[in-house]
Amino acid sequence: MLNRRSTNKISVSGDTTKKISNGLSNKRRGNNNNVRRERKSLPTIVWIIITAAVTLIVREYIAAHIGDVSTIDFVPTSSSIIPSSRVVGPPSNFIVTGKLSSYIKVPSKYRKTFFIDPKTSFRRTVIRAFRNRGWRKSEVAETAHMIWDKVVLAKRFTDLKPWQRYDFIPGFSSWDKKDNFIKGFNKYKSRHPEKDLYMIPETYLLDKKEDREAFSKRLYDNNGLSIPWVLKTPDVNNGQGITMLGPNSEELDDVLNKVEEGSDNIIQAYICNELTWWGNKKFDLRFYWMVVSIDPLIVLYHDGYVRVGNSKYDESDWSSTKQHLTTHTYLADEDKGTIQNLKDLVREHYNNNIKTLEKKIKLDPFEHIRNQFKQSIAETVGAFYYDTFGQSKKKYKPQNGFGMYGADFVLDNDLDVWYVESQAGPGLEEEFDFRVEMHRDLLRGMIDLVDEIQTKL
Repeated sequence: MLNRRSTNKISVSGDTTKKISNGLSNKRRGNNNNVRRERKSLPTIVWIIITAAVTLIVREYIAAHIGDVSTIDFVPTSSSIIPSSRVVGPPSNFIVTGKLSSYIKVPSKYRKTFFIDPKTSFRRTVIRAFRNRGWRKSEVAETAHMIWDKVVLAKRFTDLKPWQRYDFIPGFSSWDKKDNFIKGFNKYKSRHPEKDLYMIPETYLLDKKEDREAFSKRLYDNNGLSIPWVLKTPDVNNGQGITMLGPNSEELDDVLNKVEEGSDNIIQAYICNELTWWGNKKFDLRFYWMVVSIDPLIVLYHDGYVRVGNSKYDESDWSSTKQHLTTHTYLADEDKGTIQNLKDLVREHYNNNIKTLEKKIKLDPFEHIRNQFKQSIAETVGAFYYDTFGQSKKKYKPQNGFGMYGADFVLDNDLDVWYVESQAGPGLEEEFDFRVEMHRDLLRGMIDLVDEIQTKL
């Protein structure tokens, strides 16, 4: 559990872990014709360590931790991720330090009260989680201990009392849209050219002249016409705003003429050689991460689920999105898979290709991909630290914010993970029983930890 050590530090109890390793392969296969790239090991500046399961948070969990970053930059490193299979708790001397000496206590009459916007999606799911943890529903946001809104209200950020907690963090739009997500990682790369952001697919921003020129060169001078691409409108979801551009197609050849300069569209290399679900169906992965505290910064990882398309995967047919997306048909026709289903698929694939894969994967194959999920989320916190997670806005009280987010990935046959996007508002649909249980763990765990941090500091 979180234990009070002093007025400005939170310690996390648990068994000492002497060896830290992320278990990722030393080389990474690029998309299509890209060569394998060596991953560079960076000196540890600050730690970010992410939990394997939020269900263990109260007694055994690993917190993401940033100390005083006022004078240093945040760079998650290859040593930042601890394989969950080797850890039952954080190091015994692990300290999470915030800038505040203490939090203002919640007035007793308002403690464990929550307000939820009547228009909130999946309202019953959220209310059920709060009530299970012993919280009382309030009809008044101004005096509620925790506030859960459907959409962000800017006025909330300035009106919140220091002891209130709000389910939004300013600046999340800096990574919630597809184009901003890429822009942020590009800036991150420019600040840290030594980093190999191996998980981000090759992407060009069509609102930038230099990117348009680079993409044109890629198409006509570097074999780009011979591979498939995906044209994306940045601010829509559920498979909308997606255009498939097949290799050597007229649509691909003419895309720069059709998409005007200044458009906020992005164009991204399609991930070929994808691992498919049973029945040769396309699938992708929705996993979760939570920021349960801004000061100190604590980020949690949680396993998610599999989204399975309803068409056969076919890299020879680019006439529609059905073979290449999982969310074009909405819930009625899509299937979902559990984390255990994914483990079974990955281990089956590994065993069927063991002669090739054992050369690069030196631990359990599922832990190999899970560590890549964690590293991707760690890099997200690093890339957008100054926009979102390291809040320095004068009117905003960093201790107020928390959030639950989604991260979407694609997995290829080499068991390499590709990071497609992050979602500030992941859906909580409960059309499958396993999702009811998963949301229970996600929400209850987050509520418990937000409260525990507040009471211990």
